[in-house]
Amino acid sequence: MSLIVRGSGRPGAYHLASGARVPSVTTITGARKSNVEGLLVWANELGKQGLSHRDVRQQAADAGSTAHTMVENAIHGRDPWEGIPELDDQTRTQAGQGFSAWQDWSRVMAVDYVLTETPMVSEHFAYGGTPDAVGHVDGKLALLDWKSGNAIYGDHLIQAAAYNQLWTEVYGESRGILEAWYILRFGKEHGDFHLHSYPCEIIAMGWRAFTHLRELYQLDKQLGKVAR
Repeated sequence: MSLIVRGSGRPGAYHLASGARVPSVTTITGARKSNVEGLLVWANELGKQGLSHRDVRQQAADAGSTAHTMVENAIHGRDPWEGIPELDDQTRTQAGQGFSAWQDWSRVMAVDYVLTETPMVSEHFAYGGTPDAVGHVDGKLALLDWKSGNAIYGDHLIQAAAYNQLWTEVYGESRGILEAWYILRFGKEHGDFHLHSYPCEIIAMGWRAFTHLRELYQLDKQLGKVAR
């Protein structure tokens, strides 16, 4: 495995070289709220079963987020269970199964991580972001983003496209251009592992969406000042 460059984690704010503060990828994409309808359908289905969406969501988040944490620990040479609070037997088993599936995929694809959780800023488009990881997957330089949930949404692809631009602008010339884009999802309810791979055409579409959202974000801020 090559040397992994790890950042200091997700910063509280991103700044241009001039010192000006800029919004994050998730701040810009978060305004879309495109997942609300799906969440309402999910909560309604639980209600039909006599279940509380609050209780199920809390329980469901544990398996997926635990598997996510286990992956991060393993990438950096730590015990996978380090820092994970006490869990009930079912959640622990489900998270472990998701983690094992990720391990199997990593071995088969010869995954070699070269950078994780490193903040980047686009001077040209004035935004910042911290991709989960960049590494070689089956010999191709790839962006890898972890998600804990029961589905992939358009927002996730827009985020991936924005991270792709950050890498290209900050590291592309010195470390190579990304050739593959993966979202690695751990299901909330069972911690099950799902791999989602996207072609460059989808990333290009996501980038077009992000540039519109970036402009909309700026316009909304300006209008907000006028409306006061």
